[in-house]
Amino acid sequence: MAVQELIQQVLQLPTAERAEVAAEVLFSLHPNDFDDADDQAWMAEIQSRRDEVLRGETTMRNWSDVRAEILHELRSPRQA
Repeated sequence: MAVQELIQQVLQLPTAERAEVAAEVLFSLHPNDFDDADDQAWMAEIQSRRDEVLRGETTMRNWSDVRAEILHELRSPRQA
């Protein structure tokens, strides 16, 4: 099965099942790499970004637009 085919099938699943698939795939990438220091650093970053949003210091963007941009960049040849 091609990757894109698999992705399309997963995207058809209900939200809870997609989340389960995503968690399993992410955990499979680095199952022994998770530690408290990383968790604390990510939490600090998340809180900092949340505070910026609450203070009105950042511009919110629609996820579908951002996702489309990311996919476009990933598919575009890299410039040296």
